[in-house]
Amino acid sequence: MVKSALQGRPIVKGFFDKRTFSVQYVVADPETRHCAIIDPVLDFDEKSGSTATWSTDELLDHVRNEGYTLEWILDTHPHADHFSAAAYLRGKTGVQTAIGEKVVEVQKLWKEIYNYSDTFPTDGSQWDKLFVDGERFKIGSCDVEVMFTPGHTLASIAYGVGDAIFVHDTLFQPDFGTARADFPGGDAHALWRSIHRILALPEDTKVFTGHDYMPGGRQPAWESTVGQQKSENIHLREAKTEAEFVALRQTRDKKLPMPKLILQSLQVNIRGGRLPDPESNGRRYLKIPLGRSKARPGMKETSMNIKSAKELVAEATAEVETLSADAAVKLMDDPNVVFVDVRETNERRKTGVLKGSVHASRGFLEFHADPNSPTHVKPLSSGKRLVLYCASGNRSALAAKTLKSIGIANVSHVAGGFPAMQKAGGETESAA
Repeated sequence: MVKSALQGRPIVKGFFDKRTFSVQYVVADPETRHCAIIDPVLDFDEKSGSTATWSTDELLDHVRNEGYTLEWILDTHPHADHFSAAAYLRGKTGVQTAIGEKVVEVQKLWKEIYNYSDTFPTDGSQWDKLFVDGERFKIGSCDVEVMFTPGHTLASIAYGVGDAIFVHDTLFQPDFGTARADFPGGDAHALWRSIHRILALPEDTKVFTGHDYMPGGRQPAWESTVGQQKSENIHLREAKTEAEFVALRQTRDKKLPMPKLILQSLQVNIRGGRLPDPESNGRRYLKIPLGRSKARPGMKETSMNIKSAKELVAEATAEVETLSADAAVKLMDDPNVVFVDVRETNERRKTGVLKGSVHASRGFLEFHADPNSPTHVKPLSSGKRLVLYCASGNRSALAAKTLKSIGIANVSHVAGGFPAMQKAGGETESAA
């Protein structure tokens, strides 16, 4: 029996989390004003070990301000890069939580990795509802259908809501491609098949992604269509067959660093977003399995898996836009571009600087970028495009990655640094 088309044209509001590049959604039925929250983020600062609910409270404020009635709290999968706020929302609102039924396989996998005792339940009971592939339910009067989309994880699902689908880590925006498939339980073959299930939907179906990494420094974006994905997705244009796609993904995934919060996040997210139970002193602790994952190619395997400076630069270069010196010189007269010298003062005095550039040394970059800091460099928060340079292109790549991580998206750096800019004809002046 052929299922009927999904009915409804939901109102969708995305909320971008700068720390994790994640997108949370409030999806509402315009007729009944009932809504669901998809993939809520619990704020976590790994340096201090503190959690907060600012991001999720913003979602609740939106629900309240729009006069919505919250009906569902939905996860697409156990996330590897942020904590789920599903449990917090459940406690705050009493609304039911749900995820795909295959989450039990992820729980079993990570229970072994964390060496949890037999008392840890791997039956999905941490959620109120476990969906099966093809199951339908409602958000108000909008039809919703669950689509099993493994590949990124064993348990990934997408939610088709009326004329839209929420795909999280399968397809990204067309200019960034597709999700990685190298986590425990990941499978590039399965990801290819999941993507093509999504692409079989009508071409005008709205596609809402779960992350955006802002290639080229553009502003965050998370909506496209099936038609756009078919014609414009950079990975699908390059890989026309399953074998080509698997080769592309495996080659790319080998070069990607593991998410910095994967070991912290999964032990929270396989609990449905609940933090570990308090210990005898009343404090909660996260558990890190040392040496469980193999080092990436080129990384020396030591007991601490310490990364080299070369590896850190390579990771940064993979995440930020790199300009050639020739391309950068052409931007020097653009009033909407600010060149930022991240070198130290003694270097600048010795060689000179690019004319019109500002100084923000890499060692104090976070303070220079903070508008509330006494050492704030105002052009960094001007909203203009930032082009960073150093003496070679290494420190500028690391600095550009740092700025992106704190929410300054429109940033790039120059390969070869100041000497290359000089050689390309960039005008210089003495350092102030």
